[in-house]
Amino acid sequence: MTQLTRHVLWTGGFDSTFRVCQILATSKDTLQPHYLVDETRQSTGEEIRAMSAIRTTVEELWSGASCRLLPTKYTSARGNPIPNDIRQAFNTVYSQKDIGTQYPWLTRYARSLGLPLELGIQGGGRLEKTLGPYVWDGELAGSGDTEFEEALLKLFEPFRFPIMDLSKTDMIRIADEQGFRPIMEQTWFCHQPKTGKPCGRCAPCKYAIEQGMGWRIPFLRRIQHRSFWEGLSGKHRAS
Repeated sequence: MTQLTRHVLWTGGFDSTFRVCQILATSKDTLQPHYLVDETRQSTGEEIRAMSAIRTTVEELWSGASCRLLPTKYTSARGNPIPNDIRQAFNTVYSQKDIGTQYPWLTRYARSLGLPLELGIQGGGRLEKTLGPYVWDGELAGSGDTEFEEALLKLFEPFRFPIMDLSKTDMIRIADEQGFRPIMEQTWFCHQPKTGKPCGRCAPCKYAIEQGMGWRIPFLRRIQHRSFWEGLSGKHRAS
């Protein structure tokens, strides 16, 4: 079997960490993680701490696997200007779809690598609903027949999407089957942590609650979200 070096954008979050573990558990490939440091984000320190802890657990679960998990390449997210074509493509897509504002500099970085960069985009999420019709076997496919499609394909051209066919539930099941659930519980997702714990209010915290992973958020912060009360109300109606 040919061994590859896979380049993965790793943030210490659930989806990208799942992809890291999937590669280590199911192949002999070498894995090169990339992390873009955004000094304006409160979660940067927590994400880096999570990745450090996960590396320790990787070695405990798969002896010798750490030699295939190369040192992370850290790069400033905002260190270079965004090329005009990328900015224009983002503006066109963003005018019609609610996508993250990080994609112009992610695309600029991925393009500079000159090789495919894997993104941990799950199935069923907002971005999958936008990109899904144009992704085949983890790669972009399409002709860009409209201005929007052309911009979308340009913006995401440098990326690969190997887990877009998996939901959070699928990933948890696979993690249980392959024995790396403990690593998934070390991942980080909150963008605005308070006292080192998820805030319960930012978008990733809300998505975690909506996707049935609210147990990862402190109870008193979790109950601030409407999904908690909707779920509780549903249980009472069912009884």
